[in-house]
Amino acid sequence: MHELIVMLSACWAAFKAIASANGTAPKDAWIPPATFSRKTTKYWVHPSDISRLKVFVLKHVPILEMNKSRKVS
Repeated sequence: MHELIVMLSACWAAFKAIASANGTAPKDAWIPPATFSRKTTKYWVHPSDISRLKVFVLKHVPILEMNKSRKVS
């Protein structure tokens, strides 16, 4: 299941890149802040809902894998 979610994240990132190149991406692009302060909120997630939560979150935060190159075609 993990590999499927990682592949879905890569597909979503590719879709957003294509939409951005075509000018159809949202206009509110993220700009990094000048300073960084960590703000953490923790939530309890039932184990049966973890996969569903991962899929929901990856639309907003891509999965980044260190030392791994993956091409989506």
